[in-house]
Amino acid sequence: MDEEVTLRPCDLADVDDLYEYASEDKVSAWCRWDTYTNKEDLLNYMKTCMIPHPWMRVICYRGRPVGSISVTPYTGADRCRAELGYVMASQYWGKGIATKAVKLTLETVFKDLKDLERVEALVDVENFGSQKVLEKSGFTKDGVLRRFWIHKGHLCHELGKLRYLYLEFKINVTPYPGSDRCRAELGYVLASQYWGKGIATKAVKLTLETVFKDLKDLERVEALVDVENFGSQKVLEKSGFTKDGVLRRFSIHKGMVRDRILYSFISTDPLV
Repeated sequence: MDEEVTLRPCDLADVDDLYEYASEDKVSAWCRWDTYTNKEDLLNYMKTCMIPHPWMRVICYRGRPVGSISVTPYTGADRCRAELGYVMASQYWGKGIATKAVKLTLETVFKDLKDLERVEALVDVENFGSQKVLEKSGFTKDGVLRRFWIHKGHLCHELGKLRYLYLEFKINVTPYPGSDRCRAELGYVLASQYWGKGIATKAVKLTLETVFKDLKDLERVEALVDVENFGSQKVLEKSGFTKDGVLRRFSIHKGMVRDRILYSFISTDPLV
């Protein structure tokens, strides 16, 4: 199997082989894109997205393209991490091909992409096949992100910013766009002379009382906290947030690659 699975850059001549899986409903069911119904649209996607992509490869089995795999780096302070994505024709599922492709990717991508320290993958809770691929490839399950995004009209476990000012305190809930519009990121900052007085906790609780009504489609509020920011961790836990997991080497903060803890509060969680 090892020598039968290879990766190579995408070529426009691959359009016929790639169309075989891109036109399958059962394949696109787990993808953000819809099933392709003609090769012209796929060819345009290959020209504009696949070939110029910073790290995308065609998965070949016995020399024939059967899927694709990509590692998409983030920018700025998040440039130390990238998102893994892969797709493969259904007739090749369950043969270990995807697992081998992921392993081959991990062998080279940290050398190919500057500053990369972390590769992460988001998988639907019901996509058991993809979960197995990642686990067999050595990935660590950081946690379950509840009500994290909207996939093809279904909630999967300009709006602007909402701000509150309280003393020398600022809090904001920033919604994401598109299929991620069901979630938003919480941020807050408080003058140091007011730390330890319960002010931040009260402000977060007040925010949660109204923000799900104020922001359309909002189902999840999440917060990223440095692993050493114990004060902020206590604020979130006292406010009823759930600790989803520790995201290793998640962002660059003032020149240092840092681990982050992801917390979440969803619309059905009880207010405390």
